[in-house]
Amino acid sequence: MAADLTRNLDLLEKLRGYEAGTWDAEVHQLDVLVRIQLAAAAARQKTYVEHRRSWSNLGAVLMVLSIALPLLWLLTLPGAWWSWVIFTLLLILTLILCGIGLHQTFRPADAPPDAAAA
Repeated sequence: MAADLTRNLDLLEKLRGYEAGTWDAEVHQLDVLVRIQLAAAAARQKTYVEHRRSWSNLGAVLMVLSIALPLLWLLTLPGAWWSWVIFTLLLILTLILCGIGLHQTFRPADAPPDAAAA
């Protein structure tokens, strides 16, 4: 994005260097495009700077574990085939929910906006 913005700014300066009235419509369109690109770059930079962890997701993981672990332990006691089927399904559901919650909490911050252009 930074490279596109730089190229458009250079092109805008070149077009403004020609004699007046030749490229007025194009200069106006390019000027609008540059303003949009600047606003997008500023928004991306602001999002990157304000990145925060979502600790409520970690609380949800702890809540799921506090409910699922006792249920899993109770399902091992009967030793019947049906208890192991329910145990397996509950274990899979618990692992999926905990994985999603941990990813939502600790997902890495997006790369800095200029890292992709470099």
